Amino acid sequence: MAIKVKKLKDDAVIKIEISKNFYDLIKASLYYVFTLEKDEAKKEEILRKSITQEIYTPLNEYELTFKTLIHIIAEIERVAATEGQFVEETILEPGDEGFIEPTQD
Repeated sequence: MAIKVKKLKDDAVIKIEISKNFYDLIKASLYYVFTLEKDEAKKEEILRKSITQEIYTPLNEYELTFKTLIHIIAEIERVAATEGQFVEETILEPGDEGFIEPTQD
């Protein structure tokens, strides 16, 4: 028996609101996916494939997942920039005056 499903139109552009917490979860997911690859040369190739405009086909599932996450983050950051949603923050590093070593507390 045939079933009916709903899918997005081919030309659909969906506008959704994203909280900072959700954005941080996406970034953490991207970092996790990136750390799954242990070969540094492969990491560089995957990153290059993901951020260049060149078309690489076919992508394996890992590369496609990474590319999808990186493009989601890029779009969120693009919209956030146009809406003035970024703030500048100084992050001290070891050796900087006032640096406090992080703890597990």
